[in-house]
Amino acid sequence: MKKVLLIVLMLSSSPVLQAKRLTQLDHSQEKVAELSASDIAIEFIGHAAFRLHFPDFKLLIDPFKSGGWPGGVRFPKEVDADLVLVTHDHDDHNGGSGSGRGRWKDTPFTNKAQRLELGPLIIRGIKSRHVRGYGYNGTHTLWLIEYADMRILHVGDTGPLSDKAMAKIGPVDILMLPADDKGHILTTKSINKMLSKLAPHIVIPMHYWSFPSGGPNDLGGIEKILSKQHRVTQLKHHIKHFNKDMLKDVPTTFMTFQHWPGLRYD
Repeated sequence: MKKVLLIVLMLSSSPVLQAKRLTQLDHSQEKVAELSASDIAIEFIGHAAFRLHFPDFKLLIDPFKSGGWPGGVRFPKEVDADLVLVTHDHDDHNGGSGSGRGRWKDTPFTNKAQRLELGPLIIRGIKSRHVRGYGYNGTHTLWLIEYADMRILHVGDTGPLSDKAMAKIGPVDILMLPADDKGHILTTKSINKMLSKLAPHIVIPMHYWSFPSGGPNDLGGIEKILSKQHRVTQLKHHIKHFNKDMLKDVPTTFMTFQHWPGLRYD
């Protein structure tokens, strides 16, 4: 898969019922073991950064800049990747380099809307717009990952998507969505509309206050948003395995991850 990648880049638990809300605490400890051809593992690093594991391939989306916030949370040196995808050139999404590379200067990366076919893995970059009000008018790309009949969408800091844009994307299985109680990126109304149109089985909230210290202090938590959801699974770890069979009958469920263990702070 790596050879194909280089060519392509060169060419361009018990449930608790609470007022109609089902909350599950998942204490299982998962590790990235050998994956079958139909499995993926999603690993939450922190903020909007995720590493997706496929058989013999690792994909990193939106790494944050080390020391970019008060308190100086460091991006883990142990986290490597075969390809880095960047939604836009803000330090909390591009590694802090202004080009999306940073410490991954020797790793293939892209922030451009394009289609990459890496064997059974298809990556679609979809041109979009950053949410208004933060002085950014540059490139913003949604990343749609397709693998083993699963569709995973990371929307970065996009503003509300139009009905036309969501119809073009179509239903997704897993949605990585900026959501915090202050409505920093998306309002509750915009979130609900996206859920209705994209019909995800799993919603992974991101871009909220998740670090114990040293994070973006202008963001809100996630508690109020979760309290309004019908189904919530709170993981006690930072990795989860998925395949199509386990997703196909799951109604929309918000799933929160712990951030990468052992994060260091200045």
